[in-house]
Amino acid sequence: MDVILLDYIEKVGDKHEVVKVKNGYGRNYLIPKGLAIVANKSNMARLDGLKKQFAKKESAKIDTYKDYAGKLAGKTLKIVAKAGESGRLFGSVNAQHLIDAIREELGFDVEKRMIRMPDEVKELGAYEAEFKFHEEVVTTVNFDVVRDKNEDADDSAGSRKQAKAAPEAAVQPPVVEATVVDTPAAAADLIIEDVVHLTEAAEEAADVEVAAVEEATEEAVETAADAAEEAVEAVAEASETAAGDVVEAASATEEPADDAATEEESDKDA
Repeated sequence: MDVILLDYIEKVGDKHEVVKVKNGYGRNYLIPKGLAIVANKSNMARLDGLKKQFAKKESAKIDTYKDYAGKLAGKTLKIVAKAGESGRLFGSVNAQHLIDAIREELGFDVEKRMIRMPDEVKELGAYEAEFKFHEEVVTTVNFDVVRDKNEDADDSAGSRKQAKAAPEAAVQPPVVEATVVDTPAAAADLIIEDVVHLTEAAEEAADVEVAAVEEATEEAVETAADAAEEAVEAVAEASETAAGDVVEAASATEEPADDAATEEESDKDA
């Protein structure tokens, strides 16, 4: 099938070129992705208008890119990085660092794909990068990688602290206590004494743990006893209430029987 390309596609063709492609490639990829349109009569009639419209937009782009290139001309960007004493960077400088520097210093954005960096930027120094804004707008930009001053300030502060701490250490040397023994027997006595102290400390710790367990057990038993006592009192109270109810019910049953017996005796007397 024949299609009109709406953008440059490698190994296929240039923008606005009419090319022949396989049906599946055209219908399933190029056209759905907006990279091409079918080269029918109506679209072919629009082709000249598309070319003119594209040329107008492309001209405006080129003017913008030329303005960017003019602002970068003679400008040396400064990239601040941390480095060791030898000048070796802790990491490396990439295109994103240049984009950030241009945004901060010149106030416009550049696409990463437009920047071609040197092979490696891993040391302090001066470098060059190629900026290809457009086929018609290509320029070289200089940039310096300089040491981070905050890092130097931190190192200086650390050195001053160490220098200040050194005399203090000299004035107040650490005191090390030591016990001198003259004979093996004395050494054995010291070892035995240390073992005794350690044993006593272990026993004290064990006594503390046992006391804590006993205290906790005692509290738990007291709590359970109180709860049981309250439960017994509640049951007793409930039993008393139930017994009272039973007595009242029995009394109510006896009263009608007594009345019936009295009436029967009266009838016999009559």
